Amino acid sequence: MEFELLPGIPLCTGTYHALVVPEPVIAGAINASDSVPRFTFLYVGGSSSWLLASLHRRSPGFDVQQAGTATELKKILDTAYHTIILVEYRQSWYEGSPDDAARISGRLKELAQNSLVILCTSEPDRSFDFMSRQADRFLLIRASPVRERRYDGYQHHSGNMDRTANGVQHVLAGL
Repeated sequence: MEFELLPGIPLCTGTYHALVVPEPVIAGAINASDSVPRFTFLYVGGSSSWLLASLHRRSPGFDVQQAGTATELKKILDTAYHTIILVEYRQSWYEGSPDDAARISGRLKELAQNSLVILCTSEPDRSFDFMSRQADRFLLIRASPVRERRYDGYQHHSGNMDRTANGVQHVLAGL
């Protein structure tokens, strides 16, 4: 299973991705993908979400789970069987114990053996930085002033990325 986050930037099964990305970029990529609705998809977030409302849940296999603590997140991940697992990072999950970030990140790495795993945030912090070091792939996309772009007939706003001669400039580092 593979889909493109942006042109030339595929996200693939068998990889634990840590993304610092604006909501319109990740939501636009998921919504525009023809392959995503054909697979089971697990979205895990906290009590509020910066991302979920922007996702078009077209697939009958799209599951949404909420976790209030790192322990609840671990329980959700321990029963995950989905082809695509997207965890919307929450700083509050790791405030109690720094060891929680290591346990969760280790579980995400295990799940990536058979799934496409995405840990994403729009605002990284110390715990996210630690977790991203355990990821197979780290991607940082910086947005600047807003401009409109269309995906599948739906209007979305995305950042006017730093441009290069052949498209969007991004920072990509395999860790």
